[in-house]
This record gives sequence, structure tokens and C-alpha cells, in this order.
Amino acid sequence: MNEQIPGEDTEDKMDFLFDHMDNLYWAGKFEEAEAYANGLDLTGLSTTLLVSVLSITLCVKDKFKDRAGLVLRVESRLRELVPDRVNGITEGLR
Repeated sequence: MNEQIPGEDTEDKMDFLFDHMDNLYWAGKFEEAEAYANGLDLTGLSTTLLVSVLSITLCVKDKFKDRAGLVLRVESRLRELVPDRVNGITEGLR
């Protein structure tokens, strides 16, 4: 878990994340997409980027073998950043 999202700022990183994952989805590379998402280093991601990871993987949750594990990892990191808001933030993204 040491994959970094390239970009200068949050907006650039979100653009890369969504473009990269969408390209993998359209190519039918769901295992590669899941490996990328699971390989992300969540410790350096902002709340916005953590929510983006959940958002971009929600539409293919049935294609991922262990999206639940990814959700748990993201929620764990969110508890470090915004402990009182985790349930509200992730409620529709599980």
C-alpha cells in the first residue's frame, strides 16, 4: 500500500483518480482497478480524496472482490481525520 496519486493539488489528484479508474473500468480491467485502489497509501490523502476513492469505486462494488475491506480502511483513516463525521460522510458510499 504505497501507491501515490499524482498531481499538484487535490483537484489534480481527483482528476487523475477518476480518469485512471474510469479508463480501467471501460477497458474491463476491474482486477487492476481494485489492485490500484487497494494499493493507495491512504495516510497522505485528504478527506476529499478519501471520499473520492469511495465514490469512484461505488459503481463497481459488485465487480471488486473486497471493496468492503477498502471501505473499512478508508473509514479507519477518516476516523483519524474527522472522527465525528465518518458515518455521515460514508453513509451512501459503502
